[in-house]
Amino acid sequence: SVVGREFSVPASVVREAAQEKYDVSSKSQVSALTDDRRLTTDDCVSDGLLPEHLNSIRILGQAHASFIVGEYAGGVVIIDQHAAHERVQFEQVLESLEKGGVESQGLLMPVLVQCTVEEEIRLKAALDVLVITGFKIEPFGQKTYAVQAVPSFVSESNVEQFLKDYLARREHVPGLGPMKERREEIAALIACKGRSVKAHDKMMPEEMSALLQALGNTRSPFSCPHGRPVLLKLPVADFEKHFGRK
Repeated sequence: SVVGREFSVPASVVREAAQEKYDVSSKSQVSALTDDRRLTTDDCVSDGLLPEHLNSIRILGQAHASFIVGEYAGGVVIIDQHAAHERVQFEQVLESLEKGGVESQGLLMPVLVQCTVEEEIRLKAALDVLVITGFKIEPFGQKTYAVQAVPSFVSESNVEQFLKDYLARREHVPGLGPMKERREEIAALIACKGRSVKAHDKMMPEEMSALLQALGNTRSPFSCPHGRPVLLKLPVADFEKHFGRK
């Protein structure tokens, strides 16, 4: 069985196939090809791939410990495992926030975070959304803050870096903005930087199946919270054309 087996396709083969089909040769044209492959719901539906079909994809394996490769009625799909799990976690966090808050876990030892003057200003302004997201943060003196609890989606080892990333992003956001947008912003960061599956994480077949099932139950399964595509669709007609079958 090829299920769960890792395999790779040489980059030269992918590049040559793209150049032959789309008559591209420059790096900028190849980048444009990538943009063309971004999926909308209409793209997938037109080729027989509905969101609810994601949980019935037959998994063929994992490529480069980063991509799930599967077969569906209309062809083959390559799924970015991190982007897929980001989408799942993002919607789970948002749902929890809409219901009143994310489950919080206390830390045995508080994590101390040293802030710059600018970071402290942003942190104080964002404390309300951080609290409903599951953080418990107390002043510790000299621009230092003690993190005593974190959302269940964030690992203890990643607490300081998570907060630093969040505060850095707030630098480029004018004002506080509506609470809905602020919840979505931090939910997207939790989904990306939290306990989500990352590139180069090896997955067992049952883990890949569970991820696709969860992805199929999301509201927007074809893009991650940042708008990047979750999967690449390769219709069987393209294979037949490339190999001269039609």
